[in-house]
Amino acid sequence: MLKPSNPLNFSHLFSAICLPFSAVLILALLSASCGKDKGTTLEQVSEEISNQETTWLMKLMEKELLNDGDYLQMIPDQLIGFPMRNSRSYPGLKGVYAVYSNSEDSDRPHVVLQVIDGAGHHQFQHVNAVFKMLEMDLSESSEEIQASTMTYKGNRVLAKSILKKDQDKMDSEIEFIKDQRYHVTLTGHDLSLDKLFVAVDVVVDHDFPE
Repeated sequence: MLKPSNPLNFSHLFSAICLPFSAVLILALLSASCGKDKGTTLEQVSEEISNQETTWLMKLMEKELLNDGDYLQMIPDQLIGFPMRNSRSYPGLKGVYAVYSNSEDSDRPHVVLQVIDGAGHHQFQHVNAVFKMLEMDLSESSEEIQASTMTYKGNRVLAKSILKKDQDKMDSEIEFIKDQRYHVTLTGHDLSLDKLFVAVDVVVDHDFPE
């Protein structure tokens, strides 16, 4: 039997995935500020975002968070043929983090699902920032990264393809807001964007608590 060469490790995968999102979000905010006034600071941009809340975002602040067990139970058991192999509460923010794979070898194709709840004042601020990022027209193109915001079946999404030259593999990532509440990030390791969009359809159609 083939021995896994690199068992799935939550902390390793989590740090590897969260950094790209944080970088894109900060770059988006900085780009917005530079476009209006080169002297505008990141703090001023954050304040401007907080002053542009829509009705559903205001209502989101009044909603209550779920229990950790509810987050673990609300996500699909399978994604694009991959069974859920591991899941846990999202560290730092309320939500869930799950790995879908046919193997414990992290070098094999697999999907990572991250869901952050936007209910309540603290969590709302995160989803508010994501919403503003998705509303921007963002585009990045290089030899290793192709990224852009777009509208997919009525939802604003950020879609990225990342080429790993050292491994000759292509990863993909898609972010969106589900049900005007949950920030969802799907990451496909050694999977194309087309394949990952199928997983997006599954998550969008899957019922989450309102």
